[in-house]
Amino acid sequence: MTAREYFLKHAVMLVDTREKENFELLSVFRHFGLEYDVDTFKTGDYSFRIDGYDYKDKWLAERKGSLTELYGNVMAANKDKQSTLRNNLEEELKRKTDGGVAEFILFVQGARNLAEIKGFTEPKADRQGKRAGQHIYATIMSWAAANRYNFKVCCQKSQAEIAAEMINYAYYFWRNDMKEKFGDNFVRILQGAKR
Repeated sequence: MTAREYFLKHAVMLVDTREKENFELLSVFRHFGLEYDVDTFKTGDYSFRIDGYDYKDKWLAERKGSLTELYGNVMAANKDKQSTLRNNLEEELKRKTDGGVAEFILFVQGARNLAEIKGFTEPKADRQGKRAGQHIYATIMSWAAANRYNFKVCCQKSQAEIAAEMINYAYYFWRNDMKEKFGDNFVRILQGAKR
């Protein structure tokens, strides 16, 4: 059995209770044979569990279902007047950093890459309307930098593409973790432990 086959057979994707309108994404999980559980998250929308080990404190994914949603998250004022952070998305990134999460991926639906985000306009925008995409791009690039919140951004057009990439990111993170703990023959060790 390959490491990828082991992962797909034993991993369970975790989905935050607040995550809505993700039917296509969950369908892709099922297509690959992955089970999923609904769970409560302090930060992020997705993580995974495998062989009883929960990765929510190490690996998290946040999904934005459209550029309009991302615009709203970037431009929204923070409801907590005492906070110096701009909005709930930045608060989430700070919680990720404070919690020591090793990998956080922001999945953006509706664009193939960050450059496409620059061209986004929001007709209903009260601020930055025609420049909304440039503002989102600059904010995301600033926040993603290693000396700020240090996270990855993955852009895809559809939920199905996001789901496939999410599985890949989770798999490679887990695989690297297992190689570090058990060496190159970790699948054989894991299979032996299950007997």
